[in-house]
This record gives sequence, C-alpha cells and structure tokens, in this order.
Amino acid sequence: MACTLAAGCTKEHHPAPEADTRTAVTISVSAKGQWRVLERDSCVVIALANHQTTVLVDWTDQRSDNRHPGVFLTHKGVSFAGKYGNASAPFFVPDIPETQDSVWVLTTDSSLVLGMQCGTYADIKPSADPQIDALPVVFQAVIAGQTDLTLELSGLYYVLLPVSGTTLRISCIGGSAVDTLRVDRPGTRIIRYYDNVTSIRAWTREYGEWQIETDARRLQVDIPASSAGTNLFELDFDHSYKDRGQRSVRSFVHIQH
Repeated sequence: MACTLAAGCTKEHHPAPEADTRTAVTISVSAKGQWRVLERDSCVVIALANHQTTVLVDWTDQRSDNRHPGVFLTHKGVSFAGKYGNASAPFFVPDIPETQDSVWVLTTDSSLVLGMQCGTYADIKPSADPQIDALPVVFQAVIAGQTDLTLELSGLYYVLLPVSGTTLRISCIGGSAVDTLRVDRPGTRIIRYYDNVTSIRAWTREYGEWQIETDARRLQVDIPASSAGTNLFELDFDHSYKDRGQRSVRSFVHIQH
C-alpha cells in the first residue's frame, strides 16, 4: 500500500479502546465534561460548550466525500483546513489516509480524546519481524484548552500547514535552530529530512503561531509543487518509523491565534 497523502493509502497516556470491525466507532462522553456530541453520521462532530471550538472527525477517505480523513478543527471562527489533491484536508491526518478500521471519541472533564486505527505497519514498510508488521497503525489526538489550542498527538500522522506565508524553524537534539525554512509555492517539489527533532515553530499568516515539541527521530518536510488543487504542505512523522523504527511519535502542539 502506498502510504502517502497524495496517493492515499496533558502528557498523560490515553490507551486506545480495542475495536476490530470496519468501521467500528466508540463514543464515550463525560456528563461533567465541557464537550458535547452535536451530530453523528459518516463523521462525528464535537463542540466545546462555549462553542469557541468545533471538532469534526472524518474517518472516510476522499473518494466518499471529497474530504481526507482526520481531525478538522474550527477555533474562534477559523477553520484549520485546506486543499490537498483537490480534496478538503484537515491539518491533522492519520498516517494511512484511507477509510479507517476503527475510531474512538472519548471525553474527560477537561479534554477530548480522538483516535483512529487503519491498516498495519506492514502497509507502511514491511520489516523482518512479523509481529511488528501485524500491529495496527494508530493516530490519536488529545485536545484541551479554550483560549489557545493544545493538542497531544501520538502514533503516526501528518501535520499539514499552509504552503503560502509560513515560516518554519526546526530544532534538533542540542537545542540549536538547525534550519529556518520560508515556505512558498515552489515550481518543483521540495523534500527535506531532519533527524532527532525536538521542536518545530511555525509562523503562519492565517493560523497564528505554532509550537510543536516532539520526539521524532526523523521528520520529512514535503512541499508540493505549485498546484491549484493543493495549498498545504506536509510535516510527515512516519519517516520516524520507515527510516528509524520508531512506531509512535509523540508531539505536543500549542497554537496561538
């Protein structure tokens, strides 16, 4: 399976519920929490009680609704989404961007836990270990905060950002800023790799300032060539597994806008 978006394919740990049917959906909402389920159909929509934040969880691929699977956020009236390959895309996408095998939506008194599971590690890159190859590929996001957004990401995933008007500063082990990248629409595709990444800062025109703390052993920055159907570029965390054997990457994302 070609595992690319273009082709398809608190720091407390929150374990994923077991689910093995396609697509198995588990929803558990705390009566005391600030999140409420507004509607459920081919996706789940969750809203913060004060309606500053709306989260749409889409678990179907773009062939069914012209929308990539993932976590669509709207915060203070700003929609964190764009276009990728002529389909609507969220900023947080599971590593295997196809219809998911299982999805879970859990709420606590203070946070929202969203998870997706699709395929196995053999679909990303077969290894010499059949037990690892058979493990399911999981993407999970824990969302907290009202004024500013905070997300804890785990598993394998993409973070997408606008290809126009974004500046990245990427730091690796040691704390030094190893690269500052001003993203724009290139005439040809640009791919860069960074090892042992600890921090990614992003300044965007429309979506404010992002601070991402991560333990990614390898990060791929993939900026597509100019295209009317794509206005996002990829921070691709699955190369930590493909190239370094890291099965889960933890990232803490803080967004001020």
